[in-house]
Amino acid sequence: LEPYRISAADKLVSIQHGRQRFDQLKADFIAGMAAVPRTQSTRSTVGLTKPVMFTGLRAVSWLLATDYSKSRSEATRVGQELMDDGLFVRARIGDRVFRDDSTLYVLAEHRCNSHESTPRSMKRVSSA
Repeated sequence: LEPYRISAADKLVSIQHGRQRFDQLKADFIAGMAAVPRTQSTRSTVGLTKPVMFTGLRAVSWLLATDYSKSRSEATRVGQELMDDGLFVRARIGDRVFRDDSTLYVLAEHRCNSHESTPRSMKRVSSA
């Protein structure tokens, strides 16, 4: 895949790549962040799914390793674009600034909705 380019005006992911390309990045990002080393499990022993959490450092490193970005600063801007698009949120309450550090993030599909007492990610997984 061709890497994203940052415009001269320091805009985030360039519009010239279009929505389809951005959607592909999002799908790849979810798969990349959900990938777990063989020594870990995505399920707990009681059948609950763990939320997909990652650090900003891991996300930036993934963006660089997959050639979606050419530099750490570019990868940080792409991470901000993904966050602004609602793909993930900070794991703890805080600002909406994406950081290339140990700040924890969680994929949006795993965040807790305010009207739910139990996060979707912690509900029992059906056996069907």
